[in-house]
This record gives sequence, structure tokens and C-alpha cells, in this order.
Amino acid sequence: MYNRNYGGFDYVRHEHEVRTGVAIHSELLTSVLNRKLLTLIP
Repeated sequence: MYNRNYGGFDYVRHEHEVRTGVAIHSELLTSVLNRKLLTLIP
């Protein structure tokens, strides 16, 4: 019963949250790296 309840929608929602979190994290990482590169280059 729990498995059937957990199926479909919850899994899709969790997947979406994970992807969104990864996207936000990679954007932050990219901006931080760009800032570091800019400060390293005179």
C-alpha cells in the first residue's frame, strides 16, 4: 500500500526538486568560479 501510494507523483516531484537543486548549485558554482578567475587575472 505504501509503495503504491509513493509511486508516480511523489517520485516525479522529488526528481524535479533534485534537478532544480542541482541547477541552482551549478549556477552558484559557475558564478563563484567566474569571480575567482576574474580576481586571478590581473
